[in-house]
Amino acid sequence: MKTEPVKIRHLVASDIGCFEEIQIDFSPRFNLLCGANGVGKSTILSVIARAFSHHQSNLRRRAAASRPGKWNVQFSLGDSFHTATGLSEGLLPAEHDKFQNVFVEMSRSVLYFKATRDFVYSRLDAITRDPSSDQNHWSMSAISGIEQSDLKRWLANRYLFSAHQNSLSPRQMEDLAFAKECFSILDRRVRFRTIDAASFDAYVDTPQGSVPFEYLSSGFRASLAMLLGIIREIEVRGFEAPAQSFPGVILIDELDLHLHPTWQQKIVGALKEAYPLVQFIVTTHSPHMIQHAERDEVIALISDEVSAPRVGRFETSRYGFKGWTIEEILTDVMGLNDTTSNEFSNAMRQFDSAIEREDSESVRFWRTELEAMIHPASHLRKLIRLQAGPIAGRFDD
Repeated sequence: MKTEPVKIRHLVASDIGCFEEIQIDFSPRFNLLCGANGVGKSTILSVIARAFSHHQSNLRRRAAASRPGKWNVQFSLGDSFHTATGLSEGLLPAEHDKFQNVFVEMSRSVLYFKATRDFVYSRLDAITRDPSSDQNHWSMSAISGIEQSDLKRWLANRYLFSAHQNSLSPRQMEDLAFAKECFSILDRRVRFRTIDAASFDAYVDTPQGSVPFEYLSSGFRASLAMLLGIIREIEVRGFEAPAQSFPGVILIDELDLHLHPTWQQKIVGALKEAYPLVQFIVTTHSPHMIQHAERDEVIALISDEVSAPRVGRFETSRYGFKGWTIEEILTDVMGLNDTTSNEFSNAMRQFDSAIEREDSESVRFWRTELEAMIHPASHLRKLIRLQAGPIAGRFDD
């Protein structure tokens, strides 16, 4: 039986979390929610997940609001369109929100990975069967996030049983092959080696030799936990097609968690390539991810000292953000006021003021200070010398 694709189309929330009023349209393929801490990125993911769960949620109304918070999520299922709605009246931890119309039957096609994820060491004494996976479990996972502690058992189970003919289905064999590939998806120098039949530990080949996977960096483990977690969760939910054919929605909080900027640049492309039918909605603090984003893939939530967070508006070309500098993304998209240190900004102000006053002694002093601060190859070095020259006199290089 063919699984109909699920796509989130539109979200509206009023007096929910930090939002007074927010409306967001989503790309059918990849969406990067960015912004400073506290602007509601995780709240957006929680509202979407709530649309597919009848379990209690911790969604809160806006503290300054006198009315209940409201939200609705519009999504498509194949060629049909649906709207989920809900209310949130409470502020305290013991108070729960209320759904009006949610689509629990679609929760199987929505995977939610929260920011707490890792492939940590755990001792396995035996290889057990897969846990039960039903609609109630999927509904709960939409609220609490997908549990990651089962990854080692799942991988050991699939690898060791793959040696016995007909022990795994063709779909499971394909998923296992893809899981092995994921070990190299961020760093081609790292390769899956084996599962030790005595300890059930996963070993990988690295430039330093063969080591248990848990010995690798926290960033690598967190990334692999996400990649393997997607495969494992799709498989245990009983979809007939391999994980790479999954046509649902995957929500990921803090995709850049623990990742070096080099890996931040790679992970978005890797996810797109690995899951061509999935709609991803992820949060990030990484300008490096945004720098590789296509047009209409970035949703920037911005805020100021006066108004509640809102969606930022900025123009891009058909190349998206591929020609933008990190500094331009940090200021224009992510709302950072200044990309330099306070000390450097102050020195620049003092230098500019000395230029305006034609104070040669101060110009000479602040030029020396600035040149001691900036990068040795910075283009600013020549600019500062050109500005200072007519006032401070000629300097030796």
